[in-house]
Amino acid sequence: MNKRIEHYKELLQILPRNNVKNSREYMKKALFMKEAVEAYKKEIVDSIVKRYKNIVITAENEELKTLNNYLEDIKSKLYLL
Repeated sequence: MNKRIEHYKELLQILPRNNVKNSREYMKKALFMKEAVEAYKKEIVDSIVKRYKNIVITAENEELKTLNNYLEDIKSKLYLL
């Protein structure tokens, strides 16, 4: 992504801005490049969120809950020993 941004910066530096017509073209291209970068960024963030949701357990496992309750009971009775 950084390479793409650097490439866009170089392209914008090359464009002339000496009159109104060139300034308008510069702005159009700059806005197009900004939208392209934001779309790419959104795509990357969506991909990261999707992968994160696949990795993280969203629903609690009932067996894990039962084992945790059993462990808590044992901890609470441990002082009797």
